[in-house]
Amino acid sequence: MKKILSLVMVLILIIPLPIKAANKATSIEAYSQGDEVKGDCLAKDVILSDDLKGTMIANDKGLKFIDNEDFIINIGHPIKRFEVVEDIDNDGIKDIAVYVKVNSGYSNFKIISSKNSKVLYELALTHKNVDENNNLITENSIIREILSDQNIIYLVYDHHLLAIDTNKKDILFDHEEPDNIWKMIIVDKQLIFTTQQGQLVSIDKTNGNENYRQSFIEPMDVKIKYHDGEKQKVNL
Repeated sequence: MKKILSLVMVLILIIPLPIKAANKATSIEAYSQGDEVKGDCLAKDVILSDDLKGTMIANDKGLKFIDNEDFIINIGHPIKRFEVVEDIDNDGIKDIAVYVKVNSGYSNFKIISSKNSKVLYELALTHKNVDENNNLITENSIIREILSDQNIIYLVYDHHLLAIDTNKKDILFDHEEPDNIWKMIIVDKQLIFTTQQGQLVSIDKTNGNENYRQSFIEPMDVKIKYHDGEKQKVNL
């Protein structure tokens, strides 16, 4: 019996198994054009002030602490992502940056005062898409990540890494890649992120100037049907 089991294991190791490629190459499109995963459970430990800290959770209308029912930040829309930022309105309490689910054309990124739920800054981050009738339309984008560093908020959506100066309430820079941008981190004076084309990229976190770029895989040219018939490099 032991010999039979050994033989089965050897066959598994040496006999090539058929591997089927994915039918849909999602990297061809911005991830905002795909299906968004439902059932988010947003909760994190935050410190807004010496007296306001703990586990904050998001619901369909706002943010609140688990152990403090009296404190609520009213947003008015389902929250997909949130991040604590500096005290922008100088009221002694740190404020909140949120990505909210709204109809296309309305602001899906907002900075909210934690004290009175006032909107301090907002943007509608969008992308172009083609509908079933081959008409060019504008849709709200999915914000993949929000980071805050002193007075700058960094957002990743589709092919863009956007930096917002919260003091000036204005866009500091908008770095764009040929394909989707994924995870980003802040290291000293750098913003380092990965891309769908298998690259590691570093840019200056204050002005967006590129420091270096390293490719780990060679992208391939794929001709796909776009509204304007462009060719794009992707990884399959």
